[in-house]
Amino acid sequence: MKRILLTAFIISASFCTAIAQDKSVAGSNVSVENETDKKAAQAQRVKEWQNMLVTELKLTDEQQKKIAELDQSVGERAKAIASTVSLTEEEKKEKSMSLRKERNTQFIALLTTEQEAKYKEIIDAKKKKY
Repeated sequence: MKRILLTAFIISASFCTAIAQDKSVAGSNVSVENETDKKAAQAQRVKEWQNMLVTELKLTDEQQKKIAELDQSVGERAKAIASTVSLTEEEKKEKSMSLRKERNTQFIALLTTEQEAKYKEIIDAKKKKY
């Protein structure tokens, strides 16, 4: 179960920026530049992760296109979840986790058997690192 959740979390990094919420508090001393820097750094890490996957898994142009479409769709759905005021924070977390699992399943379905094996190796190595 931990493996699935971690895998889903890592894959979801590619669309995490889409569901980031504005956490600024009225009267707080958090600067806009600081928040912008954090988002830019997160976007850079996501881009590096995506580039590494493209290289290591040797994704074809067609696979890259389908993954980009998948990420865009999931990102839009994640934004919708985050902006739904009728949901509690717990419900939003549950729906987001379910969406991440669905995205991971669809992502893996786009891979060949060899790519899937390599992907699992990458995830296992990342787990050991942390």
